[in-house]
Amino acid sequence: MTTGKNPRRSNKRSRSGATSECLHCGKKLRGQKGARMHMINQHPEIMEAKKAGAQ
Repeated sequence: MTTGKNPRRSNKRSRSGATSECLHCGKKLRGQKGARMHMINQHPEIMEAKKAGAQ
């Protein structure tokens, strides 16, 4: 029995196409590159702390 829905599209998406949310401010983001650019531009202190912790 089928419901007529595509099983590949079972994850809900927002109308903007956002697939994830920033853990720090809640902004909805699309893709890994967009999430990285958001972190660099909007949360540089967090990115610097990650760099310092990795060394």
